[in-house]
Amino acid sequence: MDPYCYTCNSFLKLISSCPRPYVFDYGTNSEKFLEVLWVASSAQLYFIYSLLVIFIIFRRTSHALVLLIGLALQQFINDVIFKRSLAEARPSGACSHSYGLPSGHSSFASFLATWLILEWVMFHDKVPFRKSKFNLVFRIIGLIVCPFIPISRHFLNYHSAKQILYGTLDGFILAILYFALVVVLLYKDEGRFWGRKVTSILRKVWFKDNFIDHEIVIVGEPKLSADETPSQEQSTLEKQSNVQKDNSKLEFTQKTQDQLILPLRKGVEKLIWKKEVARSSPAK
Repeated sequence: MDPYCYTCNSFLKLISSCPRPYVFDYGTNSEKFLEVLWVASSAQLYFIYSLLVIFIIFRRTSHALVLLIGLALQQFINDVIFKRSLAEARPSGACSHSYGLPSGHSSFASFLATWLILEWVMFHDKVPFRKSKFNLVFRIIGLIVCPFIPISRHFLNYHSAKQILYGTLDGFILAILYFALVVVLLYKDEGRFWGRKVTSILRKVWFKDNFIDHEIVIVGEPKLSADETPSQEQSTLEKQSNVQKDNSKLEFTQKTQDQLILPLRKGVEKLIWKKEVARSSPAK
């Protein structure tokens, strides 16, 4: 560890974002500006975590909760399992004693960017959380900021290029696997598992589910007369045929039906479950 690490601000040292002092002592104005940019970019991991926690506390939505759980799982797998298993040291002079392969910041940035792109491309615009203006702002800012996080880790000398590359790949794969798991749970039992059980659990802890939308549909059914019993099958068929001839005399009973609006685009649904769609389609 270089001597300058001991003079680093305690907060910046805690979040592993120490600047290099010689840049401010001997560097040009552009180098000083970039150093400030790298420090700010490196600290974005903790800022995004804090923003999600605050949003969950005040808005209490399932989308933010699911994203936070995914980021936390990624951080655990990367820092606890991969880093301790590979046990590769950081570059010489890095202001951290922990292992460096794969880069946790790079994995976080890659996971978040991949998740934001996947939900942007694969979910339709009727998904409740996509209607929020905050979600659009968060997605745009997130996709702009994420590339700077792994770059900052190299210039601040916390990770080598190899460690950053492995961290980026790690976050990308974990994001795809986690997104696939969430989609499977959303579509399990034709959406009823999430739309009924998960939504019920979220309501008990005062959370709002904004992945699946519920639409109340009014369904009309023909109302038959009281004397039409199952034993009068022949007469019933005759009466129904007479009613079809005179639609003006047909009475309807109105029933409400709770219809689930699942989040995937139609094209994506057909691409993923094309065998099931083909099997369920009527034979020609």
